[in-house]
Amino acid sequence: EKDKAGLCNWAEAMCKYHVVAREVEPKILRLKESEKELNKAKKEQQNAEEEKDKVETALRALEQKLEEANGDMDRVKKDADTTEMKLNNAMTLIESLGGEGARWQELKREIDDKERDLLGDCLLACTFTSYLGPIGVSHRESYLSATKQLCKEIHVHTSETFDPVGMLADGADVLRWLEASLPADEFSVQNGALFASSFQTTRIPYVIDPQGQCVRWIQKMHGDAVSIPTSSPSFMDTLESAIARGVPIIVQNVDSNFGTSLDCILDRAQSPDGTADRYIKIGDRELEAAPGFQAILTTRLANPSISPENFAKCTVIDFTVTGNGLEEQFLGFLISRDEADLDRRRQELDEDVRRCEAKVKQLENDLLMRLSSHQGDILEDTHLIGVLADTKETTMRVAAQLREASITKRTIAETCEKYRHCARIASLLYFALCDFARQSHMYETSLEQFLAWLDESIETAATASSIAGRAANVLSELKRTVYLSAQYGMFEKDKDAWRLLMAVVCSDADRSRDVDHSGAGDSAILRSIIRMGKQHVKHKRKTVQWLSDEQWTNVLYLQQSGLFDNLLGGHQGLTGGSESKWKAWMNLEEPELTAPPIGATTASGATRTAGGSSGAHDARAGPKPTLHQMALVRALRPDRSRSAARVYVEQVLGSEFVASRAADLSKLVLSAGAGGGPAF
Repeated sequence: EKDKAGLCNWAEAMCKYHVVAREVEPKILRLKESEKELNKAKKEQQNAEEEKDKVETALRALEQKLEEANGDMDRVKKDADTTEMKLNNAMTLIESLGGEGARWQELKREIDDKERDLLGDCLLACTFTSYLGPIGVSHRESYLSATKQLCKEIHVHTSETFDPVGMLADGADVLRWLEASLPADEFSVQNGALFASSFQTTRIPYVIDPQGQCVRWIQKMHGDAVSIPTSSPSFMDTLESAIARGVPIIVQNVDSNFGTSLDCILDRAQSPDGTADRYIKIGDRELEAAPGFQAILTTRLANPSISPENFAKCTVIDFTVTGNGLEEQFLGFLISRDEADLDRRRQELDEDVRRCEAKVKQLENDLLMRLSSHQGDILEDTHLIGVLADTKETTMRVAAQLREASITKRTIAETCEKYRHCARIASLLYFALCDFARQSHMYETSLEQFLAWLDESIETAATASSIAGRAANVLSELKRTVYLSAQYGMFEKDKDAWRLLMAVVCSDADRSRDVDHSGAGDSAILRSIIRMGKQHVKHKRKTVQWLSDEQWTNVLYLQQSGLFDNLLGGHQGLTGGSESKWKAWMNLEEPELTAPPIGATTASGATRTAGGSSGAHDARAGPKPTLHQMALVRALRPDRSRSAARVYVEQVLGSEFVASRAADLSKLVLSAGAGGGPAF
């Protein structure tokens, strides 16, 4: 039974196996087929992956090549952009520097010439600052010419046209001085340069300033300047305060004897770098001078006597007003008072010109600095090229503004020139007053007083439809004001002389305006008249017996002085065929009103009648007395000299200048100011 059971179990197992095998075997076959397919797929996958790796490797190679190609393209594009930028910058540079090459070449030649002439010019500048301050402009030029000749002999080059102002200051400084009322003539500008240069040395400026115009200029330049005379009890305290605060101090009335109170300033030590030491010793104390301190010594004496020791410690500057300087000063005064709008436009224009010139100079210097300091390729510096283009554009715009300003300034100057004659006569009248003060110190007139008279003339002159007419009215009123104001304080015996001097001054000024003003001026003729009877003459045997010895000497003097060519000979001379005419003229009661038979000598060789008209005098036209006729009256009829002078004055100035006029006491009191009236 066990065997049957085992067989049955086996049979049952076989049946189950058969059932399972019949179901599983296909699956096993399918599994094997799937495994084959799997292996085939894996092999294909492996092949695909290998192919993929090959493709990826190729792709990476292509991508690398693409990147390299893109890099090459970027570099080429960048190079193209850089080249285009350089091309544009080059075009901009060429346009911006267009015309600068010739200017820079000329500038280089000028710099080379200046470098070659630097030693000689410095020598001339040292001569100018050390020795030429106390002398006039004409002597300055002669001394500089002599120094240039000496430099030439020792083979030291100097500039052909040496300008001491250009060596000591620049144009902006000069414009700033002029804005502070420094006269615009060459002499005054040179004095301004001397004054400014003294601040760079240990030498104290010592200003000869009889009219006080330098002090007024300094006070406008340095508004905080302290002014005090050495005689003031508080002088030392004021000096110490100025040293501590660092402000200039103007020491007034420093005459020939400087005094011990100035020793502390004059003996100021010099530091190793050549500048003034910071410390000033006052007594036993040493005070530290604050920056900006400077002592300025002034005197009202026209010709002070300075010891050699003090001269070596000072820069002596003669600021005495000159004719051209005073004329420019009066012209500016007239314009500022009578044409305020025009004067304001002129000042604004000067300020614009100064600002434009300073801007152009700054731009040019900045451009040269950038170009000289640049490193590398300049065409790659876009910022520099832009700055260059802006500089060129700004320079051109400023140059156009300067051209427009020049035209406007010329128009304004032409308008101002219509007052020139008035300013010239005002200047001549002031100097005539100064010369006339030699008669008596009581006649001295300050520049401030004369400016007050000029201001009064402007206020009281009649209006006119034109500027020329207004200027003529101001001039007429000025003559009247100066004449009346000056003669109020004169002795009666000197009034005729003042009238004559004033007429001669005005006549010479009027005559200088003529295109043809040949012949001796009235001032030279007047000097000849004054010297008549005092000047030595070469005596000859008297050939006109009806003349006295004094008259004969006077005739010889007139002949030898050149005022008359043929006073003794010729058909119009005393010894010619006109003897009866001469006798008739001399016997007239008023010979000064009738033209004499002789003509006066002119520089061109022609003659004019002493009565003023060319050729023979036409009595019906009325006499025109001149100083030539007055000279003849003085020589042959000295008793009528004063009357002849009055006739001449009336002819030149008018009848109101010879008529006696009582002093206007109310006007005198008002002119004395608020300080009190005149004493009687």
